[in-house]
Amino acid sequence: MPTRRGGCHRTRHPRGRRIALLVLALAMVLAACGDDRAVAWRDLDVFLPEGWVVINAYEGALYVADGSPGGEAGDPGDQEVGVQFTIEPGTTADDWRTFVEEQDGTLERDEAVTVDDLPATLLEFSFDGSTGPPPTREQIVVVPSRSLVVLSQAVPVQGQQDGPEVFDAHVAEFDALRDSIDFGAPEDYVE
Repeated sequence: MPTRRGGCHRTRHPRGRRIALLVLALAMVLAACGDDRAVAWRDLDVFLPEGWVVINAYEGALYVADGSPGGEAGDPGDQEVGVQFTIEPGTTADDWRTFVEEQDGTLERDEAVTVDDLPATLLEFSFDGSTGPPPTREQIVVVPSRSLVVLSQAVPVQGQQDGPEVFDAHVAEFDALRDSIDFGAPEDYVE
């Protein structure tokens, strides 16, 4: 039904109004459901797997896990695995190979990969638990051009003997997390 305002005719079409309301409602729902799984840290964006949370973030490190820590210091709560992103200028994959050897670990995987189209090295290694700490399997990804080291591991629990199995159950999440990394301009180039 047309209305007259100041000499101009404006038509209010019921279907047009419904479409506008639907678009507005959809926009409000999407904004309200904002994706808290997208995390921005330093010069990278990463998308967390379902159920994962940011445990700690500061200039030199970002720590994410598959659950929240417990209330007591050292209590892992419902965390099984965690991933730590650290800035370590000058760190190379050789540094980690040497570390694994010095700790009597077993290097199980050593391959060239890319992270957001940048060359990187993925190392996967295990410790059998014979030297003290419980047995575990861990993964390191080193992105030298960004001084980034990504450590994925089971959250150690006193007396836990199934660390390698816990790790293996989450490899797809580690891979998805790594594959979701999107670098922006390096921080030293951002003004």
